[in-house]
Amino acid sequence: MFMTKLSKYPHIQAIHVYCDESVNGSRSGCGLFIRDYISANLYTNTEVSRRLPAPMSSTKGELYAVLEALHIVAPLHKNSGCIVRPSIHLPHGL
Repeated sequence: MFMTKLSKYPHIQAIHVYCDESVNGSRSGCGLFIRDYISANLYTNTEVSRRLPAPMSSTKGELYAVLEALHIVAPLHKNSGCIVRPSIHLPHGL
């Protein structure tokens, strides 16, 4: 599904990031798919997975994945878009 969303914007020379988390009991991790558009038809794909430092809720895991993505793409100084599941619910005041 996320590849379909990314493919709708090949004309935008930017970095597109899809991130997700996984929580299983006391273990949690996050994964990133990064597509860096060099031109409309030329891009590189990178996949990253990280074990999270401590057990955490799925919401915190999702936010950690977004933070990890920012650490990777921010130094590249390009426009970036991050696709986050619409079902993520942030507590009021966060």
